[in-house]
Amino acid sequence: MITASSSTSLFTKIPMFNGLSPEIVSKLESTSKICYYKKKEIIASQGDQISNTIIVKKGMINLVFTNNNYEDVFYTTLSKHDPLGIFEIFFGQNYSYSAKALTDCEVYEIPSQCFLQIVEQCHQLQLNINLEIAELLKRSYEIIRDSNFRIEKKIMNTILFLAEEFGYVKSNTVEIKHAPTQSEIALMAGTTRETISRTFSALQKNERIKIDRSSIVIPDYENFKRFSEKIN
Repeated sequence: MITASSSTSLFTKIPMFNGLSPEIVSKLESTSKICYYKKKEIIASQGDQISNTIIVKKGMINLVFTNNNYEDVFYTTLSKHDPLGIFEIFFGQNYSYSAKALTDCEVYEIPSQCFLQIVEQCHQLQLNINLEIAELLKRSYEIIRDSNFRIEKKIMNTILFLAEEFGYVKSNTVEIKHAPTQSEIALMAGTTRETISRTFSALQKNERIKIDRSSIVIPDYENFKRFSEKIN
């Protein structure tokens, strides 16, 4: 991990800080720093005490928790402007999952005690945080819902998630540059790398996706989406 001083003015682009006064934004910026994490570097470990409020500036972070059988279970993926640990901070809990950089990442880190003091002073920030927690709960519901789907649908839904969050769109073609590895996608979909490999081969044979080095290309995004919706 590498740290640097935070760049000002960028905070106003973060949805969680929408509608805040310049004074509050200035306080947040003055207490923050930017940290850099390499791909696969651990950002937080399950059970760790939370000392910083973390917001993704650039890159992707996988959240994974270890269950009672000592199996890694995928929770969700964070991307630009997503907060890490916001739920736990307000309920006084430790991290209930581990956070691992899926790509090279840049994050803002604000000491949690300073962040909580600012939150107490600002009703708009309290409202924004409630909206962030609601979005987190929505993602959790979607993961539970997807767990009942056939594995092919779960894999396609994972590809759709990556496309919607990180894809580059040109006409009806979407390219996911620097996509996660098949092992990482297997963890996200709750399956094995071998199953991912077989499913990807079938999708490529039917020209629903193309693999170009580290990128996944969906030539006809709308058709891919409709096909996924038809799978029960």
